[in-house]
Amino acid sequence: MLKIYQPCDFHVHLREGALSKNVLMENNKYFQKILIMPNLSTPITNSNLLKKYRSQILKYNKKTEILFTIYLNQNCNLNDLKKAKKENLFFCSETLSSQCYNEFTIRCTRCEKND
Repeated sequence: MLKIYQPCDFHVHLREGALSKNVLMENNKYFQKILIMPNLSTPITNSNLLKKYRSQILKYNKKTEILFTIYLNQNCNLNDLKKAKKENLFFCSETLSSQCYNEFTIRCTRCEKND
């Protein structure tokens, strides 16, 4: 029998505010590593937004390795992205498109510009 003692979850939506703290605390119980998909009212599209979100999340983290995602769009600054990646601020990127879902449906008109 195969037992996985500390699995990884590569699609976690922490959300914002108090809910993010509660979701992170639950993830800390079960996972050694999580990849955060930040469905936020303001998408994380640059290193400043990412640093702010990281600091909010990491202060609640107990033991889980957290991997962050940044959203690519037509307004992204390539130099900013390169610098953020070099500083290991994010693990992967996601593209906002017309296939918006959940809270991003409000911003679909903005997202469609990325197609």
